[in-house]
Amino acid sequence: MKKMRATQSGSSRVAALKHRGKMIAGGLISFIFVASFTTPASAFATENSSQNTLTSTQARKATKSRVTVKSLRRARVPALCNHPAGRLKKGVWTNPEPYSGGTYLLSAKFGKIRKGHGREAVAVIGCDMGGVGWPGNVVMYSAKTKIIGTIKLLDVVPGSRTYVHSVKIRKGKVLVDVSGVTQAGDGSLWGTADTRLVLKWNKTKKKFVVVKKTKFTEKKIFRKVIALARKGKTGAIMKRTGMSASDAAQVINVTKMLNKGKTYSRKRLNCTSGDMGERVCTYSGEAGKPDEFSSYRSGIAVTFAKNGWRKYTVTYVTPFG
Repeated sequence: MKKMRATQSGSSRVAALKHRGKMIAGGLISFIFVASFTTPASAFATENSSQNTLTSTQARKATKSRVTVKSLRRARVPALCNHPAGRLKKGVWTNPEPYSGGTYLLSAKFGKIRKGHGREAVAVIGCDMGGVGWPGNVVMYSAKTKIIGTIKLLDVVPGSRTYVHSVKIRKGKVLVDVSGVTQAGDGSLWGTADTRLVLKWNKTKKKFVVVKKTKFTEKKIFRKVIALARKGKTGAIMKRTGMSASDAAQVINVTKMLNKGKTYSRKRLNCTSGDMGERVCTYSGEAGKPDEFSSYRSGIAVTFAKNGWRKYTVTYVTPFG
């Protein structure tokens, strides 16, 4: 009975629909038009939905391929410190041999370092053989966290204790500030100079290369001090070096005496390292021409203590002669 009622009910709806079509021809045409258009419209909706799904999938893949600190902590690392290449685990790769040290992620910077490759990474990687850390390393990674370049400080700057102070990315170039670089007069272990390396992707060689090196030492500061002393600018010397007023006055007096109106000569400036890693710069007639300062042998020694990237503090000022 229920089935029969349902059939009758369905037949009634069909009859009513036919009756409506006979009574209102325009309405029937309108109804048919809507019905026939509904099918492709739903198809378009389905197609758009499919496209949206693909876009979302692509977006997820792009997100997965985006290099991050998290992906770097499990990235592959090149052979460093006599270790073989390996893969980091939570930012560290440990040599399976006991007490043999390992490789580790220290820091990272993200940005555009190759044209047309989007966001990539510059990682600072440290390593050791179970003792004191070796000179630092800079490893470049693609958006998919694959190694695209390696620069070992040991190969590009002098010093066995060099380390990366900071990394910057500017206009597609990688600026690496390095500290602990040895210079004339330094011991074999600790360097007192700083160097800025500029790295750039070489399309021909298909690797990152060092395109520029700029070395910074205390000599530049000392030369500036001498230039200011010749002009008698006590306040400027104090501001530039942190000297006391009495030390600045000593520098001015000795410099005037040494120069006697002559222009400053770099040949009369000599800097070397002390026993505690400090830098001692002397400015005197002893380094000049023999006949230039025949009547006296005097000068001034200024001791610098390094206290940061390109920063030196004057600790002692000692006239001599």
